[in-house]
Amino acid sequence: MKKTLALDGIRIMNMCWIGPGAFCTEMLSDLGADVIRISDIRPESLSALPMMVFEEWPGLRNCRTFGVNLRTEAGREVFETMAKSADVIMEGSRPGVSKRLGIDYDAMKAINPRIVYVSLTGYGQDGPYRDIPGHELNYIAISGLLDQTGPKGGAPAIPGSVVADWSGGLSAAVGILAALLARQRTGKGQFLDVSIADAITEITSVQTNPYLYKRGVVPKRGETWVSGMYPWYNVYETKDRKYVSIATLEPKFFANLGVTEAHIEFEGNITSGFTFKDGMEDPKTARRLRSCDVSLWKDRPSAKFEVYPGSILDGSFGAIYITYNHSGGMKKNPCGT
Repeated sequence: MKKTLALDGIRIMNMCWIGPGAFCTEMLSDLGADVIRISDIRPESLSALPMMVFEEWPGLRNCRTFGVNLRTEAGREVFETMAKSADVIMEGSRPGVSKRLGIDYDAMKAINPRIVYVSLTGYGQDGPYRDIPGHELNYIAISGLLDQTGPKGGAPAIPGSVVADWSGGLSAAVGILAALLARQRTGKGQFLDVSIADAITEITSVQTNPYLYKRGVVPKRGETWVSGMYPWYNVYETKDRKYVSIATLEPKFFANLGVTEAHIEFEGNITSGFTFKDGMEDPKTARRLRSCDVSLWKDRPSAKFEVYPGSILDGSFGAIYITYNHSGGMKKNPCGT
């Protein structure tokens, strides 16, 4: 018996061949949506060649492909016929292009009032940036994420994965699901204006909100809790030149690392009475502790840590495995021996 999926019966016409639109519809297709990728009759002329060559390219799973020339009357008639039975149309052209082609939201709503129409662009349908072209790196730069990524005092570092585009795709997917749910009540579709820059800016809210809401100091690389300010949330090199990630935000897990008073040395003197709270409230104390911890981890090979396997690429990363014995308090981790 075939399993019924949540979006069975939902048809999506996707004109976004690359980036966030492809990622969005791929997720929705995994939930059962019928995705038809609409392309030009010669997609290789529109930077779509990589998707035609590499079968693992995001967006190629669970979909059908259809080529149509929207610059001709016959092509538009074919598109309109398909739109009559569609639930969602997604396009990723610059603002105004779909209107010039005669396939914008108003035109599609006239033939299918239930259509959910998504325009997924870099900076949205209005505003001073609406006509500026861009890609992943541009969006993470303007959001502030690029400036927040990398070591303190060093240059900004490009994240190791696609962040902005996929954030835009996730935002579009949530919007589509909400619009389909609203349609059940109203019987009408709606227009969704999704901006990739908006989506990735929301992702950086942990760093930017304190500044935006309180007009405080601009956050800097290495000086926020998510970028290595504190020793209990960082990446450390081990003796065998591998790395471990430590994320022990809770005091009980930090204590479980085995970083005791004997390990904490400030300016050549053993310091007693240090607590997690001291380091959290005093950045200077945290920085001194971090400098001490670097040597602590670096003197040990990765085998001395109880870790989950890390990087899927070369295995050079690990994640500290912390356990907590609820009946008897902390369970000593091998990294503290």
